[in-house]
Amino acid sequence: MARKPNKLDRMGIAESALSDEGLEDAKEAIQDVQGHLENFEDQREAAINAFTEAAGYHEERDWESRDSSIDEAQTAVDEMNSALDEIEAQSEWVSLPEGRMETLRKTLTEVEEHLGFLL
Repeated sequence: MARKPNKLDRMGIAESALSDEGLEDAKEAIQDVQGHLENFEDQREAAINAFTEAAGYHEERDWESRDSSIDEAQTAVDEMNSALDEIEAQSEWVSLPEGRMETLRKTLTEVEEHLGFLL
């Protein structure tokens, strides 16, 4: 006949169960997503600034500087897409509010279409 676990056994079993089930992987995923969100925002600002500069250079007929600014905008948009890819890769742990990823992707596709005409 098997003996019933005593209080000390039960404490050890409980401790062991808790030791096996932590949330470190979730915390790391959330921190990773936070970093990619910050990168997305930084690159969004960089793209906005690059488009503003490009428009100013265009008005001044400084084509070389305009093209350089447009290239900077393209680089920033590429980085934004990469950041979204990385965020999507962590969707098991963290996801953007419903429909937000699709909206961001659609916006970037639209921007890329315009860039295609500018490059």
